[in-house]
Amino acid sequence: MPIPPWVAVLVVIGVGKVVFDWLTKKPKTDEGAENTPHPPLPPPPGSEPSPSSPEPSPDATREQDSGGQTKKFYGRIKEGHTSSEEFLLPILHVVSEMGGSGDANQIIERVGALMETRLNALDRETLVGGTVRWRNSVATARYNMVHELKWLNPDAPYGIWEITAEGREQTKGWNPSEPDNPM
Repeated sequence: MPIPPWVAVLVVIGVGKVVFDWLTKKPKTDEGAENTPHPPLPPPPGSEPSPSSPEPSPDATREQDSGGQTKKFYGRIKEGHTSSEEFLLPILHVVSEMGGSGDANQIIERVGALMETRLNALDRETLVGGTVRWRNSVATARYNMVHELKWLNPDAPYGIWEITAEGREQTKGWNPSEPDNPM
């Protein structure tokens, strides 16, 4: 005998509710009460940690923002590494040398070779996600050149970086072999 449609609907609703409840349930402690909030965060970097506060992992540091909220940062630093802005002209130079467009991986490798003498130990560190910091800075520079500066073509095929007329203008007079180039 076939199952009436209204029974099938009730079964689906019931199963959906059970799955929803299971996904949204809160863990219980041994006494059956809900867990208390997470323990307090360690003090921000630069302040004196109390002996009872746990040490943060080497990958994570905590810092308070202007609203007093504590944020967790993974490997982020504010100074001491080569900024993404310093990669703008080298990227444009490499893309121009490659005829105006090229494979992203080849461009990144050539930019790395071009910037080799400017990269420091912080630039060569591996971030939590597995990317080397200077490569991450190149990706940020590329994003800015596509979306804000319009120096690279946003309609280029995936994995290809293509310079625009505005980007070519930026490279005029720039010589990568001069150490004091304005970037």
